[in-house]
Amino acid sequence: MIRSTIPTVEGVRDEPTSKILSSVKSIIESITGRNQAQIKTLGADATLSGVINKVNEIIERLQS
Repeated sequence: MIRSTIPTVEGVRDEPTSKILSSVKSIIESITGRNQAQIKTLGADATLSGVINKVNEIIERLQS
């Protein structure tokens, strides 16, 4: 699978806009797993506690 890159914000001259875009870029990279390890999929034999742990892992990633 080809992953598109998220453009840098180095060319933006307006400081407030640059800060906002940098924050947005960081959040997108975090959610998509570009700057963190990817969340592994569950197997077909996953237990309820395994599913709960995985959902909690996803929630933690979204909230950080």
